[in-house]
Amino acid sequence: MPKQEHRVSVENGKYTFASPSDSFQIHVLRHGELWVGQADAPKAVYSMMAELDAARVVLAAARTLAAAGVAPPALVEALTNHDALVDDQGPPSPWTVP
Repeated sequence: MPKQEHRVSVENGKYTFASPSDSFQIHVLRHGELWVGQADAPKAVYSMMAELDAARVVLAAARTLAAAGVAPPALVEALTNHDALVDDQGPPSPWTVP
């Protein structure tokens, strides 16, 4: 099966990070348009960092439920799929603590 383009949108689709199927080059799109003047690119990366940390908060809670044996099968399957896609199991950053 040929590798497909990888696209990830953040901040409700405002920013999209796209990597062609044949390289690890990354294009940043803003509102669906290729972002040529990327003076505001740090905002896009910050949005991605926030979403990663938010996902890690949810993953940590899900892993706690799975370890206690009380996670529904669909959640256990989702964790298995996650682990097949990435090998990172880092905790959320201190930024996530209120």
